[in-house]
Amino acid sequence: MRLDNSWIKVLSYPKGDIVRSLRIWDALLSYGVRELINYGQVRIGNVNVLGKGHSSIVVLARHESLGLVVIKIRRTDSKTPTLLHECNLMRKSYPIAPKIFYCSDDVIVREYVKGEYLSDVVDKIKSCKEAVALILKVLGATYWLDLNNIDHKELSIPSKHILISKEGSVKIIDFESGRMGSACNVCRVASWLIIRRGLLRKHCKVKDGKFLERVIELLRDYKYSKENFKKLLSFVIRHSK
Repeated sequence: MRLDNSWIKVLSYPKGDIVRSLRIWDALLSYGVRELINYGQVRIGNVNVLGKGHSSIVVLARHESLGLVVIKIRRTDSKTPTLLHECNLMRKSYPIAPKIFYCSDDVIVREYVKGEYLSDVVDKIKSCKEAVALILKVLGATYWLDLNNIDHKELSIPSKHILISKEGSVKIIDFESGRMGSACNVCRVASWLIIRRGLLRKHCKVKDGKFLERVIELLRDYKYSKENFKKLLSFVIRHSK
């Protein structure tokens, strides 16, 4: 693939540094990336990309042996000096995070997860059974992070940081603000799903007047305890009946 001006801008967004773009592209070619794919809902110049954040651009690409992959590219105006920190956290978070194939200061090449953002899945829920299944699945993934002392830091609003694959598995992305240490990813996601988005109240017709009070109490008592986590799951399941 010949790197045209449109992709030069993407690889060094927003500066459009030709030298940097060619350096990144040469590194990707050496790793086996053969094509950057014009795909996604975000437009940069003449091409579509998967995403554009305050510190990076995310594009779909094709690898010579891996097939479709996702490439995260550090923006030229990013306050983050390197993507290696995020890369290391994602490696430690696998299989909850997508599999990492290659990393450098400027790029992360990872597994492509075909699926939907958590917010889109939540919007499509039509039954109590679906709501409970989603809550249990996502809580299970965040509990795994908590047990491994990985603090994502941005799961208070997890809508675009969690993907649900076509097969139904949970994948968590965007670890740039994360760190190793005590965390409560479960607390953040449970608060968003159960309290803020109100999945149980909306779809399971919860009538318990002290429902929210009990949720807050369970999350306060959680503290990485397997027993207390089971109490939280039992509470969710009980309200599906």
